[in-house]
Amino acid sequence: SLMAVTLHPLLRCFGFYRRYPLMFVTATAVAMAVNLSLPVTQHLLGLALDEVKAGVAVVRAPEGSMDLSRAWFWVGALMAFAVMRGLIQYVGTMLGMVLGQRLLHDLRDRVLIQVQRLDQTYHRKHGAGEIVTRTTRDSDKVRDAVIGGWRTLLETGLVVIGCLGVLFWYHPLLAAVPTGLVLIALLMFIQQARRMVMLDRAAGDAYDVVTQELTEGIGGVRVIKAFALENARIQRFQQAVDGFARLTRKSLSFASVRLPLPQMLVGFGHVWILWCGAKLVADGQLTVGELVASLMIITAIIFRVESVGRTIQTFAEASASAARIMELLDAEPAFEQGKADAPVTAWGLRLREVSVRSPAGIMILDHLNLELVPGEVVALVGATGSGKSTLAQLLPRLADPDKGDVSFGNPRDGWINARDLRFSELRQRVQVVYQDSFLFSDTV
Repeated sequence: SLMAVTLHPLLRCFGFYRRYPLMFVTATAVAMAVNLSLPVTQHLLGLALDEVKAGVAVVRAPEGSMDLSRAWFWVGALMAFAVMRGLIQYVGTMLGMVLGQRLLHDLRDRVLIQVQRLDQTYHRKHGAGEIVTRTTRDSDKVRDAVIGGWRTLLETGLVVIGCLGVLFWYHPLLAAVPTGLVLIALLMFIQQARRMVMLDRAAGDAYDVVTQELTEGIGGVRVIKAFALENARIQRFQQAVDGFARLTRKSLSFASVRLPLPQMLVGFGHVWILWCGAKLVADGQLTVGELVASLMIITAIIFRVESVGRTIQTFAEASASAARIMELLDAEPAFEQGKADAPVTAWGLRLREVSVRSPAGIMILDHLNLELVPGEVVALVGATGSGKSTLAQLLPRLADPDKGDVSFGNPRDGWINARDLRFSELRQRVQVVYQDSFLFSDTV
């Protein structure tokens, strides 16, 4: 659809949540409950501290004994609150893990279905290594962003909003500077994300080369050994790995230098809370317990902003991977199958004015005409590159001619164009046995 085309590739990956709406809503609600309760915990600690300072939590009776009932109340309340948060967080973590595995399964399933759907032209252009990378490295990165990154971003947003809300509740001046620092840090993160996407895209392309070399090294090991090509292939693989490592180091170096800057900026909020909070306490506009709670709150914000840096990096890497996956999923076969049933009569073959050019534009088959009747045995003999394999690929429609028609049938019952037949029926009747074989991993 038009919406699917215009949406960012990573946003489109969030569409996999549609298969598990109840689990997604439950996980989101759990995350909201856990993280919004964090500033509540810090506020309760401030209240408890105020009661200790006011002599309410621990009271000395006239006879000299200590009344600790209020202190034990706060101990029990805080412990109960912590246990409740822990249990809810456990449920959220389990839901996130299950969602992550299901989403990764669906994504890889979609990739494999698309790989089987696309024609040989696409596979020759992109190679096995590139497709393997889409189902492994790229799918893992998308999973990390759509599950872990999304959850971290949601939790961070809730904690920061909740913490700043409590600071505003204590005193607007107390929250003014931390809010500005957080906004500036977010803008810095967003500006850095574009460069990180470009760097990870380059590293992903280099990883394609590594996977391709590894695939060929394993799949062609018999040929490599037969012609003593081990050293040459090892050298090519090492060059591919070195290229990938160089681009990966470049991406990591950029992230390690740039990401700490916004975190350091938000860290200045500690200074503001301590200075401004002390003045408010001196003026009687803030209690000591609220000042301590404010210091814990700004610490929580700083830790969360630090996680934003890692999350931005996760989303930047996943953005490049999602674009690569969607390029594969959006690809269309060079030709579509027909809808006609295969005739049950004996089949012969007829080619009329068939022409095929190579990707470089060289004419391989030039206005070829050929007719074979059922039962006839024919041998086509020619030098390497004369077009024998190209002609064989036209019969089961592994490729289509640039011009002309390939038809099946016989002169008595008539002919049907190969383009009009469904792939399954055509390829059940027409088989091509190539000189090279592929052995699947299975038992006899």
